[in-house]
Amino acid sequence: MHAHGPESARRATLAGCTTIEHGALLDRATLELMAERGTFYDPNIHLIFQNYFDNEERYVGIGSYTAEGF
Repeated sequence: MHAHGPESARRATLAGCTTIEHGALLDRATLELMAERGTFYDPNIHLIFQNYFDNEERYVGIGSYTAEGF
């Protein structure tokens, strides 16, 4: 499941989800819960941020993407 914050990752873990992708904002308690439940954590954070940095001009103006957000 794609989750960035602790609440969504915690809920997914408790619901039996077996993997959490991204999770840039996860806290220690959530990571410990995931470890206890055997939930695999795949951060792939660098891939996402690097894509934004390399292609900023393609994102700015779409949805809520702004130059300040980069």
